Amino acid sequence: MILAFATVRGFRDEIKHKISLVHGDFVLDASSNVENGDPQPFHDSLEKSILKLKSLKGIKNIILSSSKSSIIKSEEEIEGIIAKGIQRNDLKGYLGDFVVQSDVYENEFWVGVSTVLAKRLKVKLGDDLKLVFFVQDSLGNTKPRARKLTITTIFETGIERVDANMVLLDQSVVKMMLPANYGYTQAEIWVNQNASLKGLKKEIAMNLNFQALRLNTAEEYNRQIFDWLSILDLNVIILLLLITVVAITATCTTLLILITEKTSFIGLMITLGARNNYIQRIFIYQASMIAFIGLMLGNIMALSLCYFQNRFKFLTLNQEVYFIKYVAMKVNISEVVLVNIGAFILIYLSLYLPARYIRKMNPITAIKFK
Repeated sequence: MILAFATVRGFRDEIKHKISLVHGDFVLDASSNVENGDPQPFHDSLEKSILKLKSLKGIKNIILSSSKSSIIKSEEEIEGIIAKGIQRNDLKGYLGDFVVQSDVYENEFWVGVSTVLAKRLKVKLGDDLKLVFFVQDSLGNTKPRARKLTITTIFETGIERVDANMVLLDQSVVKMMLPANYGYTQAEIWVNQNASLKGLKKEIAMNLNFQALRLNTAEEYNRQIFDWLSILDLNVIILLLLITVVAITATCTTLLILITEKTSFIGLMITLGARNNYIQRIFIYQASMIAFIGLMLGNIMALSLCYFQNRFKFLTLNQEVYFIKYVAMKVNISEVVLVNIGAFILIYLSLYLPARYIRKMNPITAIKFK
């Protein structure tokens, strides 16, 4: 039970932490956006009001970005992606430890791609890529516009939505493909570690024009991923029910074995005038001690496994499927205490069923039992 709770909590928190590193804790975008559609820009006049949010207590950083659907082409391959433009000095802070390879480049014609896209496009650091955008002219006609960029950064987040569908490039390149005075498509907001997301969401909402912008948490913005994670809760409930059934069965069986082995003793005690309730308490006490020792051993084994897994990461995962490279385990002390108390009470109550078998024993038959 401890391992089940620790694994689910660790798995959820690790993915949530990774997503917040990439997209921030909050995402501001145009209210006209639709899911899986081309990112819609909002007016540049909103930039000042968004950057003013930095003055709110708990806000750590805000990055305004510009995204547009495009086609990326190498010498051999072609892919449809979202080109996300950010300031070059924000690139290192934005990607952080997700950078696999990087190089210095002097002008704005740089691009960062994931290891997944680099493999698909059959390119490496320093190679050139061509990005094709489709832009509407003054007459409303859509025309392709291409830019040749050099790969200066290769990253790996482990989040398929990012690695397979997004490249990073200089914001000035993307802005040229957007309508005049509509140079941004979203703003990502990072908060301090101990800040209250609910409280900050209310404060941010009070300072925004909701007719033009919408505010989402990282969970709401990546709804598909977190819907998938919520399925794990049902799996844990089923697992815990199975563990409970096994524990009760094992406990009842243990007590029945004790009673069977001591049948002659029970018959002798009844003959000497011992009450059934007194004899029952003896066996319940013995079985409770076995259960207590089992719980302590289970705690030691579970907590030790969590510690060594978090330190040495010997249980690995397929990152393309699970978003993380290893099984993350996060122990919550209150959950451990509640699991132990709940398990002991449940086991203790389950002991009364086999203990009632003593009342049905015939003392003469019990004494002769071998």
